[in-house]
Amino acid sequence: MDARTLPSAPVPGSLENTLLELLRRKSDETHAHSSRVSDLAWEWVEHMHSRSKWLEVSASEVALSARFHDIGKMAVSDAILNKSGPLSAVEREQMNEHSRIGYELFCNVSSLEQVSLGILHHHERWDGAGYPAGLRGNEIPFLARVIGIVDAFDAMTSSRCYQRARSESAALEEIHLNRGSQFCPELVEDFAQFLNARNT
Repeated sequence: MDARTLPSAPVPGSLENTLLELLRRKSDETHAHSSRVSDLAWEWVEHMHSRSKWLEVSASEVALSARFHDIGKMAVSDAILNKSGPLSAVEREQMNEHSRIGYELFCNVSSLEQVSLGILHHHERWDGAGYPAGLRGNEIPFLARVIGIVDAFDAMTSSRCYQRARSESAALEEIHLNRGSQFCPELVEDFAQFLNARNT
């Protein structure tokens, strides 16, 4: 991602690079995932802009929030991050803290308010059953709703220590099955149209 994708008041370059390098050293997999989510989120917003939609949404802010959505995993133990089996309730609670930890890294920068909220709320669910705040529907910040879909899509289409990668069509089908529960229904349709345009 080049410099044009950064918001007008970005994280200072040296700090951004330091945080990303720390994340890479913690987990190459998480670092690569975050980069893919950021790039795909940028593409999606730009696609919508090209169709005169989401014009009030900053592709730069979405991309930056996506790039750092998992930065809080630096504080999660390697044993939990790399566990191949299901997490225990205690382990899951520790893992879920990553969104709040990431938020705390950015929330005091006034120009990055939307970026930090995207990080904090990217695991909220449309039905209110997500975390950390149990937000529901349009209570969830728009950036977080976008990142939540792209995050899930990339997670499903990438091989992990606990799963094999699915095809894009299978991942999109799973996202469709969860529209109205996990994901914003309207954004699911927008994402499907974007992928279709991207692949044709």
